[in-house]
Amino acid sequence: GQWFQFVTEERLQCSQTNQVKYKKAIASALSLVIPMHKATNLAKVEASKNKKSKTGEETVLPSIPFQACLEASIGGEDSAVQTIVDYLSPATNQRGIATQTTYLASFPKYLLVQLRRYVVSEIDYTPKKLNCEVNVPLELDLSQYKSVGLREHEVELPDVDEPSSSGADSDIVNQLKAMGFDENLCKHAALNNANADAALTWIFENSENPVYLVPPEAAPAPQNAAKDNTAS
Repeated sequence: GQWFQFVTEERLQCSQTNQVKYKKAIASALSLVIPMHKATNLAKVEASKNKKSKTGEETVLPSIPFQACLEASIGGEDSAVQTIVDYLSPATNQRGIATQTTYLASFPKYLLVQLRRYVVSEIDYTPKKLNCEVNVPLELDLSQYKSVGLREHEVELPDVDEPSSSGADSDIVNQLKAMGFDENLCKHAALNNANADAALTWIFENSENPVYLVPPEAAPAPQNAAKDNTAS
């Protein structure tokens, strides 16, 4: 397993004070979003859809450059910056907006990549699969995504524990995320179990339930869920 492990570094910036916080975590897979709007053959895709309706032929799948997936997931590009709403700033003790960016603090000998083909609709919270092709190059240079740590002009946020808004154990959530699982699924697993091993077993038994792909605070009560795997 150590050949696949690497370290990520998350940079969080409070918009109220512009102060920052850096947090490192061990990962075994690089999880990337798929920016469908970056397809290089959008015109052909649309044309094939119109043609299929008349002839019944197979449609052309969107072709997404692997570089676009990287730029949408890690590094300092605008597309990779995540916005956190209702962030409780430890500097002001008030809620506001924060931004979060992920960098690579180290590189593994062998890199496992997880493409997030399943996404959740922001309208009705239903899961859907992205049908597309992602072109992976034979050679990959990730040096531009290397973390440089705290900059000289940056001021760190006060070092206080930040409780999870869902109440999930952040350590368990981070361990499961490092394995490449969806963050919301990890939060549900952490809420239903007392340790990472039990939570992992719970994920295998419940990962296909779409209820667990939405944030715990927004999810309806699941039906026919697996029993709690909390260690006695």
